[in-house]
Amino acid sequence: MFLIRIFFGLVIAAAAWTDVRSRRIPNLLLLYAAFPGGFLLGPVFPLRLVLCTLLLYPLFRLRLTGAGDVKLLAVAAAWAGPALFFRFCFLSLLAAFIPSAVLFLRGRRGARIPMGPFFLAGWASANCTVLLNI
Repeated sequence: MFLIRIFFGLVIAAAAWTDVRSRRIPNLLLLYAAFPGGFLLGPVFPLRLVLCTLLLYPLFRLRLTGAGDVKLLAVAAAWAGPALFFRFCFLSLLAAFIPSAVLFLRGRRGARIPMGPFFLAGWASANCTVLLNI
């Protein structure tokens, strides 16, 4: 399980890098991240993947997040499972809160920020809290 978390951490790091540079998360990267999940975790992996995609799709339709963010979160949910995924989402949104609040207070309410780095911070924090049993 530890190697899976490191593998997906590297995937999120690559996604964060491309998100900052080009404001896109490549589909091919997410496909590479999702491919071994079906073999390692069995039928629960695609079930988690589809369920999370369906639950997060309205965020994309309402233009609250990008399509790459939704796909990255779906793959994260499929790899992590519910408990770690909710911790990861909470810590990612907590990390994104301060820059978002600063932009909001400066009057840049429509500003878009890449979420990839915050997902990376959330993944690292969530896994550290799990390892430390916090």
